[in-house]
Amino acid sequence: MNKKLIVFGTRPEFIKLIPIILEIKKQELEKDYLTVFTGQHHELTENLFEEFSFVPDISIPFVNEQNSLGFSFLPS
Repeated sequence: MNKKLIVFGTRPEFIKLIPIILEIKKQELEKDYLTVFTGQHHELTENLFEEFSFVPDISIPFVNEQNSLGFSFLPS
């Protein structure tokens, strides 16, 4: 079975997607979806994650060193 990705990285994106994510949980369809947080607004989304008891399946920490973009892949 193919999984569907829900990818977001900013606080506004998470706010828009949380009703969909909650409905997926309500209907017990979590096995069909994979949530990926790309981490652009990590500090701004932490409190929302706690408020909704949400943990993304994959977190990709956003790294900005010397004005360049790079990604460091760590397990969630």
